[in-house]
Amino acid sequence: MKETLKQPVRRRGRPSAKLSAQITDEILEHATEMFLKHGYEAFSIEALSAALRIPKTTIYKRYSDKADLLRAAIDSRMNRWSVLRSEEAGMPEGEDLECRLASYTAILLRWATKPEVRAVNRLMASLPQADRQALSVSTSWGYRNMIALMVATIEELGPAAGIEAANPAGAAELIMAAVAGSVAMRDEASVIEAEEAEGLALGLVGKLLRGASAW
Repeated sequence: MKETLKQPVRRRGRPSAKLSAQITDEILEHATEMFLKHGYEAFSIEALSAALRIPKTTIYKRYSDKADLLRAAIDSRMNRWSVLRSEEAGMPEGEDLECRLASYTAILLRWATKPEVRAVNRLMASLPQADRQALSVSTSWGYRNMIALMVATIEELGPAAGIEAANPAGAAELIMAAVAGSVAMRDEASVIEAEEAEGLALGLVGKLLRGASAW
């Protein structure tokens, strides 16, 4: 992880909107790296200010304290990771419900075992309960968006598969819970690659759609 910027942030006069946005991005990027490397308790805005070579006031104008900064950093990283907007994800457009849900599930399995994602999850797990609760709004939006995507898919493609789902959100939550369980059972260093993810996803979704007959 980098500890200094390749180029110091310019500080002459009032920054333009573009430069101000660049400074914000650099603050969030470097803060995330320092949170992950040193942990929440050891992190300080003073150390971040020194590493970026900018006044503390530049940071405090944007974030009231390090908890506020952590929330913004997590938001920024989650936005970057967003499965829904990821070019890498390549969201499927097929008309088969099982294949579509399996594709979403495979994407989630690969994404959730990426080292950086796991590092952020470890950081959040190390926070005091009150701080974790304060972050819950920041970290739950991705979950809600994926649930909404699966619900829309079930409602769109379910009838053609003979499924008139009374509770599509419940089915989506089962898939998300199964993904979380699969990831939790794996070694921290274990990354789920594409081929394995596809196999796991097809098995998981197939069992859900066919019920006991698929056991």
